[in-house]
Amino acid sequence: MQAQPERRYVRLACAAGNLLIPQEQVRGVAPALDARVGDNGIGEVRLSGSRWPLFVLDAQLAPCARHDAFRFCVCLHDDDIAIALACEAFQLLATDALEFLPLPDCMRNAATPFDGMTRIDGEAGLYLNVNALHGHLQTLVQ
Repeated sequence: MQAQPERRYVRLACAAGNLLIPQEQVRGVAPALDARVGDNGIGEVRLSGSRWPLFVLDAQLAPCARHDAFRFCVCLHDDDIAIALACEAFQLLATDALEFLPLPDCMRNAATPFDGMTRIDGEAGLYLNVNALHGHLQTLVQ
């Protein structure tokens, strides 16, 4: 199955791996120097006069204290959810080069923020659902 052809995706490279987000959900990118992050991996970044809650995620998609490795803050918006994710790099991807693969059984559950997976340059990429990620993060920070 192919990725949705009417969508373009942005790849975020971070400790959680290659996260793929629909381009229409990306509102902007700010340099890491503009971010304020606490020891818990949660902070904020300003973009176009607005404050965005910022999360530095580890490989398990939990906020982490190690925030020295990120260079960018990508601000995401979907419905009424607005969050920013820290990443080392980002890239706009050509949709025709992406293949949509279902998640393996071990990754499927009601709490997963992923819709599917693909291969990018020999590595795994995960299609991220911003609303589900926000719900996941809310359970971790409460």
